Amino acid sequence: MMKYGGNLEPLMIPDSATLEEIRDDQLKSAYTQSAECGSILPLIKQELKFKIQAKRLSEGVPELRVSFTEAPKYPLSKEELVKRETRKKNNRISARKCRLKRKIEIKSINQEMKDLINQNETLKRKVHHMEFTKTKLTQQVSNFLSSKTSTAGAASQQGMQLAPPGYLVPPLACWGSVDA
Repeated sequence: MMKYGGNLEPLMIPDSATLEEIRDDQLKSAYTQSAECGSILPLIKQELKFKIQAKRLSEGVPELRVSFTEAPKYPLSKEELVKRETRKKNNRISARKCRLKRKIEIKSINQEMKDLINQNETLKRKVHHMEFTKTKLTQQVSNFLSSKTSTAGAASQQGMQLAPPGYLVPPLACWGSVDA
């Protein structure tokens, strides 16, 4: 027994069956195709075709002859050519508009990005300037307070009072630490 078949059920053909014993040319062709591609699909198609034709003949309807030829290509009429050219022209215009719109959007996004980068740099400079100013002012307050405490200590030794009664000078820790 010879086996032929693809993903479908294997085709079992007796060894004694040869192509010479098969009289029908269409069946020979289907058998050859089936052997070449390793699938029984060509034979199944041929079998279905034979069954359909046998049923038609039993009902008295003439044989159905189907030929699969490519449909002839006829030249287009003037209206069809005009319609085709108009469609091509409109498509070109639409494509051009789409490309232009995309280019404008990209330019807009790039400009927005440049503006945001500039704004970010400006804000960074402001932060740096404010940190510098904070450090400078914190140092001045610290120097002022240390000079007042040393003056107050000297004044108390001399019996002088620098601050009015009830006025408390906050400790240095209230002003925060100097983080530069």
